Amino acid sequence: MKKSILIFLCLLFGVCLTLTIKQTADANGHIRYNLSEDGVLTFYGKGKLKRADYTFSYDKKERIKKIVVGEGITALQKGTIAHFWNAKKVILPSSLKKIGENSFCYLRSLKTIVIPDSVTSIGKGAFSDCDSLKKLVLPASLKSWKKGIAQDCPSLSKIKNRSKVTCHLDDCEGWRIWKVNGKKTRVLPKNKTARARGKKIPITYDLAGGKRTGKLPKYYEYGTKLRLPNTVKRKDYEFFGWYSEERHKTSFESSRYPLYYIDFDSFEYTDGEDERKLKEIKLSPCWFKFELLNNKEGTVQITLDGSKNRIPIVMYEVQYSEFEDMSSAYSESLLDVRNKKTVAEITNMQRGKVYYFEFKTREEREFERDSWMGKKKIQVN
Repeated sequence: MKKSILIFLCLLFGVCLTLTIKQTADANGHIRYNLSEDGVLTFYGKGKLKRADYTFSYDKKERIKKIVVGEGITALQKGTIAHFWNAKKVILPSSLKKIGENSFCYLRSLKTIVIPDSVTSIGKGAFSDCDSLKKLVLPASLKSWKKGIAQDCPSLSKIKNRSKVTCHLDDCEGWRIWKVNGKKTRVLPKNKTARARGKKIPITYDLAGGKRTGKLPKYYEYGTKLRLPNTVKRKDYEFFGWYSEERHKTSFESSRYPLYYIDFDSFEYTDGEDERKLKEIKLSPCWFKFELLNNKEGTVQITLDGSKNRIPIVMYEVQYSEFEDMSSAYSESLLDVRNKKTVAEITNMQRGKVYYFEFKTREEREFERDSWMGKKKIQVN
């Protein structure tokens, strides 16, 4: 019995030791971390915090929504908590004195951050590529910062400089215009606040046989998310979204979601060694013809035709149900797609009943649309 208890205690000690090593492996041996079930990553202890992102698997990084740096931590070294792309909030301690190079880069969901007045130094690229960062407040205690701490932050529209250090402003290669007291500038003086707006790019539309039913945006402002409405229609066709004839400039999404087509990286592209700036955005609606016909007894013929679009369709999926809310639906994958068009049959359906049908697509880039569209009903003969 004593021997069994001794073995159990040894195993328990081994597990505890393993967990402790995992938690301290990347933090100078004095700082530990904890990742809660609700996605809060907390660092606690004393001293300098080393780079931590490679400690976590991709799945764990996906879960992290908030990062807390505990009291007692005095410095964030190079790349400390970079690449946590889903983290929307970061809380820093009053004990922090130094923010190292690239400490917060690629925190793509981070919108705002409060830097405590204890911080005296900020390294180069500390907030680079934080796509959603809108506001940055520099502490009064700041004595030095490296040029370009907030490079490639297209949403950054306000920087408040509470320090006595003059700061450089990144204009995103001319796409953002910074002003202090109403005057254009690339430098933020001490105790001043700078505000920025993105340049506007005109949008033109080719409705491809459709008609406008409401307003469509005339411009895109760099650094913003543009929602394109589905205020167009075409007889006997389903609207699926907008696309651009010019590759790599705009993307395409399903009309059921907020349509954030135009991306921060969409306005400069490389054609060989020639780099050009996009001066105009040309968009067209993506139309699909979706037809249901009674073919023979208990059979519904489906026609899906996207041949007028440039989207490379490789598969359609159809679901059908006796209920309008599409509960208890059955689905069929339509793989025989030729020139973006397919004709298929659903057999053994109950005659006299009304069925509801919807479809979605899959493209060559292997991104399946999660939303169903084009709901139609038919009474089966």
